[in-house]
Amino acid sequence: MPRGSGGVYTLPAGNPVVSGTVIASSWANPTMDDLGAALTDSLSRTGNGGMQAAFKNIDGVETSPSDTFNNDPLTGRYLAAVGDMRDTVSGVDQVRYTPQGLSVTDGAGGWIPVLGSGSGAILIQTDFTNVAGQTVFTTAEANSSADCYINGSLLANADYTFTLGNTITLTKVVKSALDVVSILGYGAFDLADPAGARAAIDVYSTEESDAGNKNYLINGGFDIWQRGTVGLGPNAYTADRWFQFTGAVVNREETTAFGGKDYIAEIVGSGLSTIGQAIELKGAGFNLVPAGKSLTFSGWIFAPVGQTVQFITVYRDAIASVANQVIDANIASLTVGTGAWQYVTHTWVSNAVPNPTNNQYTMLLTFPAAGTSYIGKLQIEEGTSATPFEYVSPQENLAACQRYYEKMYTMFMTAAWDAIANVQTWSTTKRIEPTTVISVPAVGTGGSFSPAGLSNTGVFQNIANSQSSNGYVTGDAEL
Repeated sequence: MPRGSGGVYTLPAGNPVVSGTVIASSWANPTMDDLGAALTDSLSRTGNGGMQAAFKNIDGVETSPSDTFNNDPLTGRYLAAVGDMRDTVSGVDQVRYTPQGLSVTDGAGGWIPVLGSGSGAILIQTDFTNVAGQTVFTTAEANSSADCYINGSLLANADYTFTLGNTITLTKVVKSALDVVSILGYGAFDLADPAGARAAIDVYSTEESDAGNKNYLINGGFDIWQRGTVGLGPNAYTADRWFQFTGAVVNREETTAFGGKDYIAEIVGSGLSTIGQAIELKGAGFNLVPAGKSLTFSGWIFAPVGQTVQFITVYRDAIASVANQVIDANIASLTVGTGAWQYVTHTWVSNAVPNPTNNQYTMLLTFPAAGTSYIGKLQIEEGTSATPFEYVSPQENLAACQRYYEKMYTMFMTAAWDAIANVQTWSTTKRIEPTTVISVPAVGTGGSFSPAGLSNTGVFQNIANSQSSNGYVTGDAEL
């Protein structure tokens, strides 16, 4: 007789036997056959045979997982709830699997998303200024953890408290309206600044790429905007690493068209306009890739109806100079605008021989007429096929941008004597000795910065009887 739905075996008819009676083949053979069938339907402890149906287990709990080990019964896997499976180590949850993706513990009862999309993705916030004395930030939605920075310096855990769900409180008070607070949050996260400063925090999709550091373009997702976010250009850098030539200004916008929430560049053109990025070569006159190797461009473009968007790559001495220019990928028509987002790709064989003075490989996108266009998630990679856009961490992306340009917040100090030297160190070592500018001057007289002595790693603040004030300094080492 087969087991019941609950797994209980019942002897066949004719059992139990009566003591003192003769063993009959009509009883013994059916009973033994039934026992043999039941044993065959059992799972072998030594691995002989396998399951022929789904293996069902008890749900288990964090401190007693359903799938565990003889030598470590507190480590294993269990079902916390429907649609919520977890891995636990020594009785403590470490990894969580839900329909939204995979998360790992933050060590404080929350979860940090690793794979997934939508509101479960990693969130980042660009710098924003506050009022003196501001300490509390309130999130509109739940989030799992957050790191806090003031003027680019990571705060110690003792300097802020994080309440799981919606509140971040700084115990290190914002001392000045020019102090810049940055918050890197994980989980669904919308920040409402009670002092009225706009917090540029947004949910980003976390689509995974199949290779690391494959994208030759830096900031191809337009996440970093150290120079501002509105009315940038023409003939100037806009989003970090992106140069807008004549004919347009660039603004930061955002879209959900790619499956998450992503920053994009809005190009408001008054006529023909071009935007591009210079990729640094390993040395003057070097090829970006070996001759004969294929490169593929991919990205999202939103162009006005009927506009033909063009693409070209060249070797140059400087981003805006055609002197000694060598064309690699000839002008190609990527797409004709439809007034909607289009995913475009273009592949070419790189065969150009750069001029010995060329220090960059420059990609250019041209929009031929007036109108408003948008670009996002741009990538150049080796090979003949476009692969998913490569996301990098906010910290890695910012550091890559700061090799060429950095805005450093600092305190202009008061000197009680004729002069004092205050060493300031760049967050990232620059490509070359940068052009250093005081963008927000100190109050008083005599304040100045000089790269002398520290080159591309930092600057001296030379002060002669200046009055203390907060401000920031920019270092420009662009190609």
